[in-house]
Amino acid sequence: MPPKSSSQISNMVGRTPLSSSTRLWSSKIQSFRESMQEAYQEGETDGILKFASTLDISSLDVGDVVAATLEVSEGKSGDAASMLNAWIGSCCLMNDHIMAAQIAQGLVEAFEDLEASRKISPDIVTYCLAYTALHRCSETAGMAEYVMDQATRKSKKMAGGKRRKTLAASRRKEKV
Repeated sequence: MPPKSSSQISNMVGRTPLSSSTRLWSSKIQSFRESMQEAYQEGETDGILKFASTLDISSLDVGDVVAATLEVSEGKSGDAASMLNAWIGSCCLMNDHIMAAQIAQGLVEAFEDLEASRKISPDIVTYCLAYTALHRCSETAGMAEYVMDQATRKSKKMAGGKRRKTLAASRRKEKV
């Protein structure tokens, strides 16, 4: 079951939640959100990737990244999903494979929670990026396989949906 709060996500990746720190941290979070919003407005998901590459992402709290993403996306689930994909993609570019895998795992689990609570669904891109980040670290091989299984399920579900739509369209044509 995916974590429900930024504390649980942070603890899962081996850090205490940064959001529980002092008011100074609150201003850092606000600055982070503003910088993220500016990056997204300038370059959409490419802007998020560039922005992530300028940060020491290992010092970020996954819950704060998710909260900032939801705020910047202004309730648009497609934008939120794209931004989260960009954050997972940034993990694929990290030199520290262990940290990258931990952050990607936290983001995937947060994504799954968002699917249940806000209808923001991971897609094939999400799973491919997450698999890449997780597969590079031997310690997260089990999670990489889980992600691959999820991708397979999602792919089969999409193919089944397309097949049903095509069949329904052909039946409508037969009736005319």
